[in-house]
Amino acid sequence: LIEDKYLEKEEVDKLLKVYYSAFQSYRTGQLAEFMYLTGLRVGEAISLTVDNFKEDEAMLEVHGTLDYSGGFKHAKKEIPKTQASYRVINLSNRAMYILKEAIEDNKIRFNDYSSNSYIFIGKTGKPIQTNSFNNSLKHTNEKLGKDKINKAISSHIFRHSHISLLAELNVPIKAIMERVGHSDEKTTLQIYTHVTKKQKNDVAKKLNELGM
Repeated sequence: LIEDKYLEKEEVDKLLKVYYSAFQSYRTGQLAEFMYLTGLRVGEAISLTVDNFKEDEAMLEVHGTLDYSGGFKHAKKEIPKTQASYRVINLSNRAMYILKEAIEDNKIRFNDYSSNSYIFIGKTGKPIQTNSFNNSLKHTNEKLGKDKINKAISSHIFRHSHISLLAELNVPIKAIMERVGHSDEKTTLQIYTHVTKKQKNDVAKKLNELGM
């Protein structure tokens, strides 16, 4: 089912509540929420450096992902494989807050923190690993107990959830695809069509309830 490919806002909120309830999982929660608010791929998000964030313009430069071929300890940023993946996106106030909070916290924790340092890092100062993030998502979902979300939750679901969120806000499909870097075109279109169709059905349902 297409609705299994993305999370509703209420489902995202449930996961974030667990993440933000403990200091140990707080930074991972920031990463999850930031991906939900921007539609970034996990590789793009964990490869973000301070100088990618243009605070005065409320914008973010997205132009790379992490290359793990030399082992995680030697991970390095590589240029995107397609021109569409290189993009500049506008940031909401909440997304800006997450970046500023993470950067300020990193400055306090690490003496050598600079403009080319990674933003979403763990306690060792290295970027959060994709595998660790995916394992954390599964573990956090299990913590919900009877409220567990019955969907295959991985890092990519936040990207799809962002697409769903924008569709609900009536953002045109072309603008959505530009924002997320034109990836997953088929899935993007499926989610957009599903959400907008559901909205149209909701309009008819509300009119029926009014006897109109």
